[in-house]
Amino acid sequence: MKNETRRKVREKMLESCLLKKAGLVDTAADKIEEVVDIILFEIGGCVNPVPAAANDITVAVLKFIAETLEKDLDDGQKTNVQMIQAALKVKYGLSKVVTTKEGDK
Repeated sequence: MKNETRRKVREKMLESCLLKKAGLVDTAADKIEEVVDIILFEIGGCVNPVPAAANDITVAVLKFIAETLEKDLDDGQKTNVQMIQAALKVKYGLSKVVTTKEGDK
């Protein structure tokens, strides 16, 4: 992840925590949605130029990374994963390819 992306993610996560503590749960959730989009577009921008012939390899690598990260999650975080995945499927659909250009909108 680029330094600028890391900074944005940390900033939005901090804002979300502060808003949640202030009782502004919906606004805090909006900040989390912004974090999801930042990460999605960052990763999408990296894998989108991969040729279709390497899709299976790309999927395998992404699943390996996801499974490795998932090992350190507690039950609450795993629940968050499921909710975010469901929200992404609703927001973007399963067949839409996300690009960096779209993420800049």
